[in-house]
Amino acid sequence: MGVAMMDKIRHEYIRGTAQVKWFEDKVKEASLRWFEWAEESWQIHWIKDVKTILVQMVSAAGTGYFFNTKRNRLRDKLVLRKHDPFVNKHVLFFEKRKIRSI
Repeated sequence: MGVAMMDKIRHEYIRGTAQVKWFEDKVKEASLRWFEWAEESWQIHWIKDVKTILVQMVSAAGTGYFFNTKRNRLRDKLVLRKHDPFVNKHVLFFEKRKIRSI
């Protein structure tokens, strides 16, 4: 059984001329792409799961009295009428800031 000239050509030469990557490199790229996709989809999924947020409501009377309440994440900012114990009246409370997601 003889050896043909094609049998003597090295794989590195063929891969270099055809610009084909090694199989191991292709597997690594595919797994890295999958992990990137999984990480991104997890973050997006987590954001969609958050339905309510905790917000701080501050008195419009300027007394500095505040309380925390929950509201829907997609809703507009809250304005409530509640009792302010410092002035002993019902006053408006405005949403000042978001405290955290629930």
